[in-house]
Amino acid sequence: MNNNEFSQSFLVPVFLFVLMMGEFRVFSGVSGMVSFTILEIAVYTSIFYLFLAIVANPIHGVLVWKSAFKESKWVMIYAFVAGVGAFLSLLAGSAAGLQSFKDLLPACILVPILVIFTKNKKQLLILFRLLILLGIISAGLGVMQGLLGWPYIIDVDVSKLGKMSLDGSILKTNIAVGFFRHPNALGLYLVAPVCALAVLTIYVKKHIAKFFCLMGLCLFFVTYYYAQAKGAFLWSLIGVFCSFLYIVKGQKAGRLIVILIPIIIFSMAYISLNSKEQTLSTMETRYQLWQSAFYIFSNEGLKFFIGSMQRDMLMASNIFTFGKFIYPNAHNTYLNIIINYGFFSLIAFLFASVLILIGDSDISDDKELNYVVCGVKGGIIGLLGIYFFEPAAEGVLTQSQFFSLFGLIYIARKIRGRL
Repeated sequence: MNNNEFSQSFLVPVFLFVLMMGEFRVFSGVSGMVSFTILEIAVYTSIFYLFLAIVANPIHGVLVWKSAFKESKWVMIYAFVAGVGAFLSLLAGSAAGLQSFKDLLPACILVPILVIFTKNKKQLLILFRLLILLGIISAGLGVMQGLLGWPYIIDVDVSKLGKMSLDGSILKTNIAVGFFRHPNALGLYLVAPVCALAVLTIYVKKHIAKFFCLMGLCLFFVTYYYAQAKGAFLWSLIGVFCSFLYIVKGQKAGRLIVILIPIIIFSMAYISLNSKEQTLSTMETRYQLWQSAFYIFSNEGLKFFIGSMQRDMLMASNIFTFGKFIYPNAHNTYLNIIINYGFFSLIAFLFASVLILIGDSDISDDKELNYVVCGVKGGIIGLLGIYFFEPAAEGVLTQSQFFSLFGLIYIARKIRGRL
C-alpha cells in the first residue's frame, strides 16, 4: 500500500470524527444482545483494513505502523500499562478491570489510526475545522432541544436525568443533550470545539469570518445554558485562556500551565466544598466518594497497583455516603484510573498528558499549524480539568473524544518534522 493509497483513505478519520459527535449504538435495547458503539466497530474495522494493507505490502505497511506508533507511543504505553493491570487482576480473580479496558483499548488505538491516515497539513486543517463544525451542529441541536423540547435524535427520557438547574431545582423538560444521552456528555464534547473556534477567531482575517466565529461561540455558550453544563462552561473558558497563553508565550506556556492547572483545580474544589450555593451542593457527595476511594486504596494492598476495585468502591461508598450514593467509581477520572487499572496506569496517563502540554516541538513558525496546536491543547486542558470532578473517561466514546485530540497534536508534530 503506497502513500497515495493512504491519502485516498482520509475518509477514515473524517468518518471517525463524525461518529464521535454522538452516542450512536447498534443492538441497544435488544434483549440478549451486547450493544456496541458504531465508533468502536469503525475503529476495529480500520485496524482490520490496515492489517490487510500490511499483508499486501509488508515492508511499507510495517514502516507506516512503526512510524504511527512512534508518534503516539505514550498513549500506547498507557494502554499497555492499563492492559497489564487488567490482565493481572483477571489472574487474581476479578474481571472488572478487563471490562473497563475493553472500552479504553479502541480509544487508544484510534490515535495511531488518525496519525496513519492523516498525511499532510491540508488534511489536518480539515479535521480541525470538522471538529468545530460538528460541535456547532451538536450545539444547534442542543439549543433546539432547550427552546422547543425536541428533536431528541437519541432515545432518552429527559425527565429522569436528574439534572439540576441554576436555582437548585431538578429539570424535567427542555434539556439540551445533542446526540448524547445526558447533558453532561454534550457539555464535555463541546469543550474542544469551543477552544478551537476561539483560536480560529483570532487567526481568520476577514471581518465576516470573525463575525461568524463569534456567533458560533455564542451558540456554544447558549447550549451550555440549556444543558446546565456548568463545569464544562467554566473549563472551556479556562481552556480558551490557556490556548491564548500558548499563542502569546509559545513554548514557555506549557510548564506554566502544568503548574497553574492543579492550583485552579484544588482552589475550585475548596471553594465548592465551602460554598452554601445550592447548585454546588453535589460537591459534598463528590468529597465523600473521594474519601471512599482513598479508603480502599489504603486497605487493598496489591489491588492498588493492578486495579479492579469497583466492587470495593461500591461497598466503601455505601459507608461514606450513608447509603445515599452507592457508586462503583469515585466521580473523579484520575481516581477511577487507579480503581480500574491501578496506580501505575495513572502515572502513565499523567505522563502522556504532561508531555502533550509541555511539548516544545509542537509550537511552529507555520501559523496554521500553530493555531491548530494551541486550540487543541486548550481543549485537552479543559477536559483534564473536568476530569477531576467527573467520571468523564468512561466508555469508548468519551475516551475516544479525548485521545483524538492527542492524535491531532501528534499529526501536527509529524507534519512539522517535514517542514
